[in-house]
Amino acid sequence: MNFLLTLIKAKWIFKKPNKRKVLIYDSMSIENGFAEIFFSGKNYEILDNRYKIINIYVFFVTLLTSGIKNFKNNYKKIFLKFVSPKIVYTSIDNNIGFYRLKKIFPKAYYISDQNGIRDNKFFLDCKKFLKNGTEKLVSDIFFCFGNNDKKKIHQIIKTKIFILGNTKNNQILIKKNDERIKKIIFISTGAKHAEKIDNKIFSYLIKFSEMCNYKLYFLDKPKKKRENLIRKKFKGKFNYHSSMKFFDNYKIMKKDALIVFAASTLGYEAFSKGLRCVSFDHSKYHYDYKYPKSGPFWGELKNFQSLKHLINKVLNYDKLAWRKIHAKYSKNILFFDQRNSQKRILIKQLLRGNFV
Repeated sequence: MNFLLTLIKAKWIFKKPNKRKVLIYDSMSIENGFAEIFFSGKNYEILDNRYKIINIYVFFVTLLTSGIKNFKNNYKKIFLKFVSPKIVYTSIDNNIGFYRLKKIFPKAYYISDQNGIRDNKFFLDCKKFLKNGTEKLVSDIFFCFGNNDKKKIHQIIKTKIFILGNTKNNQILIKKNDERIKKIIFISTGAKHAEKIDNKIFSYLIKFSEMCNYKLYFLDKPKKKRENLIRKKFKGKFNYHSSMKFFDNYKIMKKDALIVFAASTLGYEAFSKGLRCVSFDHSKYHYDYKYPKSGPFWGELKNFQSLKHLINKVLNYDKLAWRKIHAKYSKNILFFDQRNSQKRILIKQLLRGNFV
């Protein structure tokens, strides 16, 4: 019944898939803006893992050749054969299905591109899958955020790992402007489990910004459109921002801003570019790496004084001290590959077939 509902709701394509050099795995890799950075002009085919798009031609070929047994894997196999790509790319790095494709179509190079900071769920799911011992999880290349992720990925996926940060973040450069901090940007986690700490941080930030004369921004998740709700919840002077386009959130990050967050990929992306940042959930979110409860730019949120103390500590570092802190931690948490220059070189090598 579920599969029939999927068929009814899906967009149907009747044309046989084109032979292309590039296959994008999962339509979310298009929707989240990653794939277009490397493969513009739509010179690729899309294999939609969520079955929002179903190729009817491939669907019936699969039925005729394999029947309904193991249908999903056979559908993918036939789709891959028709396209015959050199590269299969995904930015949905936490999808186990992607790492099984090499087994059914070994002729292509497979690239997984990390799009967010991962909790333990994906790693535990992979370990559970590997316990069966019948199949390995494989990717030719894994573009990961930092050394912390690399250590974990090596335990579950057979792949060559390159520490090259977040693709979208890498595309946007920070404009060189006045580095004197004039504003504070709070990044909302946007998740229910973090609502309590988010509310506490922002309430204290309203008080701090009014005391110290900083412009305050509430940066919400893209397309949230909940300004009225936020203004009812928090009394005070602040600007609300929720972008409609994927890159807009990155563009408001400038040298004259202090970035404050609990645990946020966007927060660590700002840190990767050298912006001054304060995190109040860092050691908890990265507990696997045994970070202490407090550090150069993170700490516990006990009360208003603890927020004030940590912010002032970060603001009072001189330029050299902050550069050293950034250099020490960014390669482990999230690296910055300007304009994705190194990623582009590797992809070109794969397309030419001379990757070692």
